[in-house]
Amino acid sequence: MKGARPPLALVVQYGVASTTLPGPAALRRWARAAAGGAATVTMRFVGKREGQTLNALYRGKDNATNVLAFLYDASATIQGDIVLCAPVVREEARAQGKTL
Repeated sequence: MKGARPPLALVVQYGVASTTLPGPAALRRWARAAAGGAATVTMRFVGKREGQTLNALYRGKDNATNVLAFLYDASATIQGDIVLCAPVVREEARAQGKTL
C-alpha cells in the first residue's frame, strides 16, 4: 500500500502524576517520527527515586538521570524501552529555558 505507515506499538506508563506530562497521542506522534519505521516501545515516566534506582542498577550511577533507553532489537522492528525521569527533565528544561 502506498503511503502506509509502519506499525507502531507504544505503551505509555506513568509512575508519577501525569497532569503536566505529554499525553499518549502526542507521545505516539513523536515516537512514530523518531522511529522512522516499525517499532514496539514502552515509554515510562518515573520520579527521582525510581530514576535513581534504575540508573544505579543499569549504569552504576547513584543519581537520577533524565533518560534511560534500552534497545532490545534493532532489526526490521525496533524494540525497546525508554524511561524518562519527569522531575529531572523538568529541571533541565527550566535551566535551559526550554518548554517541557
